[in-house]
Amino acid sequence: MLLGVAGITPLFQTIKRSEETLRQARDLLEAQIAARTEELRQANVQLQEELTERRRAEAATEAERRRLYTLLDELPALVYLKAPDYTIRFANRAFRKAYGAPEGRRCYEAFGRTEICQQCASLKVLESMTPL
Repeated sequence: MLLGVAGITPLFQTIKRSEETLRQARDLLEAQIAARTEELRQANVQLQEELTERRRAEAATEAERRRLYTLLDELPALVYLKAPDYTIRFANRAFRKAYGAPEGRRCYEAFGRTEICQQCASLKVLESMTPL
């Protein structure tokens, strides 16, 4: 009987060491998970702050855009903005009154032409990408 107990004792010691190793591994893993969770929480807070700032900036930009177009629309001079393909993207009230609503027409079409005006200053602007 003593021989049986003596043979089992090392087995119990091995099991006890294994349990301790598992407990230490679990504790380490839990600490790593807690640290990573905190990192992710902080990253989420930072992203939320950046998102809030971006939304604020977008709202401010949109407000400025509306203010600019309102100003352009009220000017007594003919004002239109066109894209590099010559389509009119915006025409103010004075322009629309004189030439009608451009609705995607090219600038030269709005002026009753069939091709780009050779004396058009916007050709220089579009080539050099600098304002005149």
